[in-house]
Amino acid sequence: MHKISIQFFGLLAEITGSHTLELEGIPDTDRIREAIQRLFPQLRKQHYMLAINNRLIHENTTIGDNCRIACMPPFSGG
Repeated sequence: MHKISIQFFGLLAEITGSHTLELEGIPDTDRIREAIQRLFPQLRKQHYMLAINNRLIHENTTIGDNCRIACMPPFSGG
C-alpha cells in the first residue's frame, strides 16, 4: 500500500489540530475527502481545495506512491 502525506493550511489546520497527516491505501482524491471528513467531521462544512504535488485538483484524481496532498482553504486576494 502506498502512503500519502496530507498537509493542512489555515483554518483547516486549526480544525484538524495538526499541519500534517499520513494515510495509507487511499486510491484517489474523492477517498481522501471521505477519509479526512470521517476523521474531522467539522471539515464537511468547510470549502477547501486539494492539490497533489503542488497542482490544484478540480476533479477526482488517482493518487500515486509518495504523493504530497495539500488541503487549502479558499484563497482571498487583496
